[in-house]
Amino acid sequence: MAVPIEAVVFDLDGTCLSTEQLIVDVARRILQRKGSSLTKEALEQSIGKPPLDAWQSTIDALGLEQSAEDLYVESEAELTEHWHDASYMPGALRLIHHLTQRGQTASLKIGLATSTPRAVLAKKIQNKPLLQRVFQAVVCGDDDDIRGRGKPHPACFLKVCSLLSVEPSRTLVFEDAPSGLVAALEAGCHCVYVPSIANDSAEEALSEAMRQRVTRIPTLLAFDPVAFGLEAFRDTVEGTIPFVEHPESVIRIRGTVVKGFGRGSSELGIPTANVDTMAVARVLPGATTGIFYGWASLPDTYPGKVYATALSIGWNPFFKSGDDDVGSAAGKKTCEPWLLHDFGGEDFYGAEINVLVLGFIRPESGEFSSLEALIDRIKEDGEVTKRVLAGEAMMAFREDEFLRGQ
Repeated sequence: MAVPIEAVVFDLDGTCLSTEQLIVDVARRILQRKGSSLTKEALEQSIGKPPLDAWQSTIDALGLEQSAEDLYVESEAELTEHWHDASYMPGALRLIHHLTQRGQTASLKIGLATSTPRAVLAKKIQNKPLLQRVFQAVVCGDDDDIRGRGKPHPACFLKVCSLLSVEPSRTLVFEDAPSGLVAALEAGCHCVYVPSIANDSAEEALSEAMRQRVTRIPTLLAFDPVAFGLEAFRDTVEGTIPFVEHPESVIRIRGTVVKGFGRGSSELGIPTANVDTMAVARVLPGATTGIFYGWASLPDTYPGKVYATALSIGWNPFFKSGDDDVGSAAGKKTCEPWLLHDFGGEDFYGAEINVLVLGFIRPESGEFSSLEALIDRIKEDGEVTKRVLAGEAMMAFREDEFLRGQ
């Protein structure tokens, strides 16, 4: 950046807090009470839409007789009781801790600009002491001078910059939504854009001048503070980002192997499982992708056994062969653990699998020059996983009750 950063401003929902998963859980419970269930198709048709529209899409997908208005009222009442259960977005806790405790200059200021009403904000951060104390200025959607001028209007970011006594041109905003991106840029800020909707193309509608103030990343785990003149992270191990320093960041995925150890074996010679996507949707935002590592178990098939695991979450990578693209970069999202153990080709279709995700290796790479390059990269991820998990702090997680199916 041409000018030094004096302030960092965060959006809340989808940027700091993973409220998407909470909303999905509430929707699932309400549908169960109605004698229905939230299918993958209904979820895909409703994610990213305003609440009423999302409920209408769900009704259409499932053929329900209830009205969107009735389901909306019911879900809002339940969400009010559970907002405090929302977890941190991947990388958010680490980044906020870094900006406040890891050698930043005393002049760096931190603010919050959210569409959330103040009363609801208090519920969302009720059990998150860091978020209660870290922001030096907070602007909410129901503030008198903001009401009716929500994002994409720049009012909220202009106000938070004024409260922090910094120029927008020296302010870095973290946003996940197209409306927030536009609001930040219209205010004159720089924006790190972490889309919460897969395949989002919001930048295409921006002017060239605006696009120059946008840095797009797939997850906060991929943010490089040095690029903005801020202190470098100092917590990496073997070039990876371990989650154990902030245990709240550890991800627990419990699901079913839906394709067995087949796809990776046939195409790549690397036996990967494929976890049902609904299980992943319960614990990770829909747009979150990357290569991770941790421990995995198959408690019903191999009781008491725990395996080192490299984990790919994202869109199937592809490689180029002449003029042809092999594979699909824009196809089906998958969650594929590679258990680093020789199972002799055994198929685990239908088996329960538990994956304790303890760190982040790298962002997902959508394209490789050849099949060999893709295989080499995956094998390198496996070797890194083995080395990192050999550390004492990582080994301790082998005894986690979650891996025993509890």
